[in-house]
Amino acid sequence: MKENHEIAKKGNSSCEFKYELSGAGWAHLYMRINESEFFIHVSYAADSIEDIMLALYCLIPCEKLGDEDYFLPKKVNKTLEGYEVFIDAEKGGEYYLYFNTSVREKDRLKVIVKSESGRIVINETCSLNDFTYAVVKACDEMLKAYGLLGYSRTYLDCTDCHFDAPVFLVLKAYCLHVEGYGCTSDEKGIFKKSDYEKELAILAMEM
Repeated sequence: MKENHEIAKKGNSSCEFKYELSGAGWAHLYMRINESEFFIHVSYAADSIEDIMLALYCLIPCEKLGDEDYFLPKKVNKTLEGYEVFIDAEKGGEYYLYFNTSVREKDRLKVIVKSESGRIVINETCSLNDFTYAVVKACDEMLKAYGLLGYSRTYLDCTDCHFDAPVFLVLKAYCLHVEGYGCTSDEKGIFKKSDYEKELAILAMEM
């Protein structure tokens, strides 16, 4: 297994993403793309960070875990151009986050954030890889601060939401250019197997 931190960290500063727990069932979500900023106090009523990760997982060119229609939850809607994520701030209102990609432009991502009333907060284009890296880095920092169990008990304990560890692993391996990570199959193609030691190593890697 190889990883290249230099390549992973290379890029511009056009994307910034932060996700920090602020209490039981609450978190601060902040993003900046170019000069446009968006901040919201999200609640467990929307599985925002998990849905954002899943939308990016569907967009990046990586080995998929299975049929995306099976993995996509109800709050991530597939559109003709990309994916729509629902964000609920309860008293702060509802927002919709759109990820659109262009077939003609590889590694380009259009990010649109709209309020429930249709007001456009962000309408920017950036690097898909840079934005994915920023999101995964924020999740990585959150997990290293609280742990998988600690995060679940703090933010998700009273809901059916969950932190999708397999999707996070695939995204982090992609961002860090890890080679040789994935699943193998038995001769009949029935059972899948991944390397647990590699997975632990990926989780421990610094971004």
